[in-house]
Amino acid sequence: MTDDIYLNEDLSKPENRINVALFGLLGHDWLRNWLLSQLDLPTEAIIYQPKNYRGIRPDFKIVSGDGRTLAWVEVELGKDPAQVANYRDILDEPVKTIWGRKLDSGDLSLEEIALYLGKRCVSSPALSQITIQIRHLIKQIDQALDEHSSSYYPRRSVSDQMWDHVFVAELTEILGSRLLDNPDEFPIGYLKADTMKDEGFSLRVNSAVSGNGELSLLNISGGRPKVIFTPKAKLLKYLPGYERQIDNHVSLLQECGLDITNCTEKSKPSLHYDRLLPKLKILAKGLLALAGPAEP
Repeated sequence: MTDDIYLNEDLSKPENRINVALFGLLGHDWLRNWLLSQLDLPTEAIIYQPKNYRGIRPDFKIVSGDGRTLAWVEVELGKDPAQVANYRDILDEPVKTIWGRKLDSGDLSLEEIALYLGKRCVSSPALSQITIQIRHLIKQIDQALDEHSSSYYPRRSVSDQMWDHVFVAELTEILGSRLLDNPDEFPIGYLKADTMKDEGFSLRVNSAVSGNGELSLLNISGGRPKVIFTPKAKLLKYLPGYERQIDNHVSLLQECGLDITNCTEKSKPSLHYDRLLPKLKILAKGLLALAGPAEP
């Protein structure tokens, strides 16, 4: 039964990196049982990445202990109903889908897998080999979904749900008229709020050197209680001439318990919003400084 295990994944593709990392964790019964139950499959089944079969290669094959094929699983960062329809025409067994976001309406989503793994880390905070592997997979998923979403999901206005978020509501009150809700263009000295999803929030400034003329300073993703900040290296790259303001911003975050100095540009340093609320007025002042002086 093991003659069809696939060995040559192209790891330059983020989706394949996720599949390999997920496969490495599925040896743990608690994760394999949960994932299979979410797909409405027997929890004692076995999962692996198969070779081509009938001219196609779904991402995972699900078999029973005696090697009988039970189902196939296709993983996508977004969704691909046409491909899945083709697989279902060719294959005799059910084809299950793990698509990027919950709103993609697959049988399960990478977003939900990351959320489940995150809860597991919270319940088992001690550093161990398994917690490192869990965090690795969560970061792989978060990074891949963010990069995919930038072209897949258009940016839009912040939802009422997120305007009511404790951190967002208090920050909005402090910033007042200097915070604009998803304008097509906004002047130097002002901050822009937008999102790609109902449970997201991004605070952005003008950038003369970025591809779209903007830079996110902080964001909240998936309604999580953590606020993600842009690393210092990225701030310096995309806000030239604002070195002093960036240093002040970095120092304040260090006082709150977050160091963004030794992070790569793609890192996502974060802090629970509870740690930020006591210093939110000073933080807001620093964010406005990064936006530049507003015209009178």
